[in-house]
Amino acid sequence: MTSQYAPITSEPDAPETSPAPAPAEHSPGPAQGRAIWRRVRFWAAILLVLAVGAALVAVVRTRTPQGDLDVGSPTPGGARAVATILGNHGVDVRQSDDIDATIDAAKAGDVTLFLANPALLGSASLRRIGALPSTVRVVLAEPDDGILKDLGLTLRVDDATNFPADVPPGCSDLPEAVSAGSAELHNLIFTRKGAGTWCYDGSLAVAAAPGGAQIVVLGSITPVTNDRLASSGNAALMLGLLSAHDKLLWLRPIRPEQAAADRQVGLFDILPKWVVSAQLLLLVAGLFTVLWRLRRLGPPVSEPLPVVVRSAETTEGRARMYERARARTESYEAIRAGAMSRLLPRLGLGGEPDYRAVVEAVAERTGAPMAAIHHALYGPPPQGDAALVAAADTLDALVRDVLQPRTAADPNRPDGEGPTQ
Repeated sequence: MTSQYAPITSEPDAPETSPAPAPAEHSPGPAQGRAIWRRVRFWAAILLVLAVGAALVAVVRTRTPQGDLDVGSPTPGGARAVATILGNHGVDVRQSDDIDATIDAAKAGDVTLFLANPALLGSASLRRIGALPSTVRVVLAEPDDGILKDLGLTLRVDDATNFPADVPPGCSDLPEAVSAGSAELHNLIFTRKGAGTWCYDGSLAVAAAPGGAQIVVLGSITPVTNDRLASSGNAALMLGLLSAHDKLLWLRPIRPEQAAADRQVGLFDILPKWVVSAQLLLLVAGLFTVLWRLRRLGPPVSEPLPVVVRSAETTEGRARMYERARARTESYEAIRAGAMSRLLPRLGLGGEPDYRAVVEAVAERTGAPMAAIHHALYGPPPQGDAALVAAADTLDALVRDVLQPRTAADPNRPDGEGPTQ
């Protein structure tokens, strides 16, 4: 005789009182994965852009921290023009990438040392440069606070305009600046700490190193390059600063000298200083936008509905959407969730009962096999439309028998069986 619970019956040899297996665990479907991706993709894109930007800045700053600055290069970023002018004025320009040999040569004194790429020098080499005697002038451009500290200077980078500007010298104690006039140096601005000379609104600073060497710090590398040397008073300024002695040692290292090991450089060290301020400004703007667009809930207001939709039409519409999307799993889970919401209050097992207690309580009220009940309430979803309809009918029968239990030998039961009330 066919039972109304046939679609979910247990194996023929399995006893009805056997313990039910554990509920099947289902992995998140594609729809749930897409929903999670929609929630996190905006922040993932922001993190990706920040990571790529930081990597690009680090690579560019490591490989070419301050331009090419090769005395033999005619490219816009090279320094062939300034080397030619200095040579015409009797200055012996010697370029080298050997850091130790160049510093040892500068110890003899009466020489000018130009650091083309100071960011590639390690802390030990910078401290050796800071220990050079007073007969040595050291010229470098666009250093960071770590370089200035390793040189033994009290100077620090105070501000960054991120673009060169033509500004007058504004000082009278540096003859080279007074004779050159305006120059394009206004990129980095240095603080006025300790004794020294400040020109061009703080973009050129002259201070004494611990060993006595005169350190000239430039806020921009622009006046040295080929493409900007002829502009404003750049050529006159660089000629005056680099011709203090008849011999000019042009130190241009090719590879970093353990710079990363000597000076710990973080993300905020390689980013421009305006990035932090811009991020704070964007954060404040975002908070104001959230407050502006925030939905403010007031007291409930009753309004007449523009149209009355019957519950049957709503159910049918949702069913058609599930059918069109072929979402059999989601459909069955919705039907199962509705069945459980009706069963649990009647069974009186509390808020979150164990599945074994639910199966036993339903079996006690309906007389159906426990394995069949477990399969309907906790088993995997059916495959195919026919199996879905049969499983839904089984759930409906279980709910009906629990909510409206029949007496024994109920003639309406196809199998003629039923619990005795």
